[in-house]
Formats: sequence, structure tokens, C-alpha cells
Amino acid sequence: MNKFKTAMCIIALGVVSSNTYADMPTDMGGDGTVTFTGKLTANTCQVDTESKDKKVTLPTLSTQKLTTAGNYAGTTSFQLQVINCSPDVTEIGAHFEALGSTGKDPATGNLINSDASDTGAKNVQVRLYDADNTQLALGTASKTVAITAAPAGAPEGTGGTATLNYAGGYYATGKTTAGDVKAQVVYSLVYK
Repeated sequence: MNKFKTAMCIIALGVVSSNTYADMPTDMGGDGTVTFTGKLTANTCQVDTESKDKKVTLPTLSTQKLTTAGNYAGTTSFQLQVINCSPDVTEIGAHFEALGSTGKDPATGNLINSDASDTGAKNVQVRLYDADNTQLALGTASKTVAITAAPAGAPEGTGGTATLNYAGGYYATGKTTAGDVKAQVVYSLVYK
């Protein structure tokens, strides 16, 4: 008789459990789902040699320019050149990500100063800007620009080109202290 009662309890619990989870949208009992879609392309551009490992020197500024959270200064432009774009690639941009898992401040979308030594400046980050001077938060893609087709009569195999314009500058998260600033970002080309 005990085995019969145990078997009935197990069956009842199974029915109750399956009814409870039937209303949940995922197999894991979560509140929703996130579906990722994307596209990979074989048609690409090449990064020009001079743009592969770009070094941008921000100006040496007084901490008096960066005394309050939200102050920014020292914005410095840089360009990424792409060459040999496939004929069916019409627009190109870049997707920027922090190099390393601790390089991004999720609250500001900026690069964190990676110089944590005694000589590193405090309360300062590096903010990226798109060509129109709007913030380019890490983990997002820039606006795209049109590819310039190879000129008529160019040697066979010569593809289109484009110049991607960006900027970086200091961004205060509080009253800054004097010191060195270093930040590094990795980018991938995005196509349209």
C-alpha cells in the first residue's frame, strides 16, 4: 500500500509541476527569451596598414578642466582607413569593444583608465565619439559611411575605399587627480 501511495504522490506532483511550468515561456522557467540574429558576410574591406594599431595621444591638460563628473575635455580626432572593399559592400562602420573584461564602465559606456598604478590619474575615463561628435558607447557600432568605388581604370583587384572619422577624449567621473591615462579599444568592421 505504501508503494501505491508513493507512486500516486509522484504522479500528482508531476502533473502539478508540468502545469506550473506550462505557463512559463522557456524550458528553464524564465520570464522571457532573448533571440540573437546576425549576419556574416564574405564580402569585406581591409584595414589599411597605418590604421591597424592606431595610437592616439590626448593632450596634456590641467585637472582644473575636469573637476566634476560629466566634464569632458581634450577631444582628439583619429581616422581609420579601409581599402580593397568588395564591389557589393556599399557602407562600412566600426564596432568598438573594450579590450579585456574590466575596460568598460557600463554606467557611462566609456573606457576605464587602465593605469591603476600610483602614477595613474583617478576619476577619469576615455570617451569615444562618432563622426558627428555624438558619444559612441562601447559595445555599439558607429554610423556607417559610403564606400568610394575604385576609380575607372584602376588595376584589377583594386577595391573601394573609405575613411572612418572618430574622436576620443577625457571624461571625468568626479574630481580628477593628476597622472597618466591609458585605455585601449578593439574594433571590428561592420558592413551594410
